[in-house]
Amino acid sequence: MNNYVQVTKLTKSYDGMEKPLFNGLSFSLDDSAVISGVSGSGKSTLLQIIAGLDSSDSGEIKILGKDITKINKEDLNQFRKNYLGFVYQFHHLLNDFTAVENVMLPLQVNGMSHAESYIAAKKIINEVGLGDRLNHFPNQLSGGERQRIAICRAIIHKPKLIFADEPTGNLDKKNSQLVMQLLFKLVKVNGIKIILVTHDQSILKKFKNRFLIIDGKLKKC
Repeated sequence: MNNYVQVTKLTKSYDGMEKPLFNGLSFSLDDSAVISGVSGSGKSTLLQIIAGLDSSDSGEIKILGKDITKINKEDLNQFRKNYLGFVYQFHHLLNDFTAVENVMLPLQVNGMSHAESYIAAKKIINEVGLGDRLNHFPNQLSGGERQRIAICRAIIHKPKLIFADEPTGNLDKKNSQLVMQLLFKLVKVNGIKIILVTHDQSILKKFKNRFLIIDGKLKKC
């Protein structure tokens, strides 16, 4: 497949805005990419829209060849569970679940047995150096550890594409570097494409495909 993401004539506006956030935005991505822009430029909103987590006013959005604007909510949810992964600025781990239980969840949702999902989750957690934290709850983990567990959860079901929204936004420099190294390693090993939104210049330099949102337009930089 040539284009993992293809957006055509996307429009999006909010009440109270003088002009639309996006007005006829079109672009395509054939490889991993990073998107940056000033605060309020719409970079996170764009990521949410093309990931099917927010709706557009109009336009066509194809992800892995499927037009997500033309399928019902149930089918969209199933598509996301099967093919997409998500990493956010805030880890969004379930507080009542241990680290390994959080990572197991996507596999169990997709029908894998408890025993099989536990083995797979334990393996990937060990790979990121947190094997001694399997049974710790999120509030017993540091910020960097929580984000590493969140990355494990995003990748455990081997999605085709990962959306990452400011994944190091709440971390110090040392933990930011560690988390990004692990993310890039796991993405590469598993053959996953990634679309990442960030304002961190050190992360921008790691991508060949770099884009900047300016006045609702996506410009290559």
